[in-house]
Amino acid sequence: LIKNNNKNILLNKNILFLFSFLFFINCSSHPTIADHTLKKGEQFYGYTLSTENIFPVMFYRFGLSNISDFGVRLGVPVYGSGVDYSRTLYENGKKRDVLNLGWSFNPNSNFDFTYYKFLDGKKEGSSFYWALRGMFIPEGCYSPNGSSSRIGVLIGIYMKN
Repeated sequence: LIKNNNKNILLNKNILFLFSFLFFINCSSHPTIADHTLKKGEQFYGYTLSTENIFPVMFYRFGLSNISDFGVRLGVPVYGSGVDYSRTLYENGKKRDVLNLGWSFNPNSNFDFTYYKFLDGKKEGSSFYWALRGMFIPEGCYSPNGSSSRIGVLIGIYMKN
């Protein structure tokens, strides 16, 4: 019985480590957008945690109109820093589509575009989203000619108490 308990404890620690690892993996150069469509003059700010850049990336978003907003990100020292623009393309009930265009300043400075599909949850401020993201790095440090293009899928959840 003691052996089983030790195995269970080890198994629980591994599950906790795996969950923590998956939970905290984020891309530091990806803009954090608002969990709802910002109204003109509305502000949305906070920080994003990422294992890629160790320190939190602070962000600030400002509603330019009832369908678009502008964001600024600041990472320490520069990882995750950049600017971006979001526009709500479609909104009906609990569904929303958002296009985000951004530029990030880091060793692999890049331009990116992301098309989000949101589905709001039962609680206000809770949302599930998935997105298609494309990124272009004109002069990076990871390829022989310096430039690279990337495509990916994002999945995420906003949860509020």
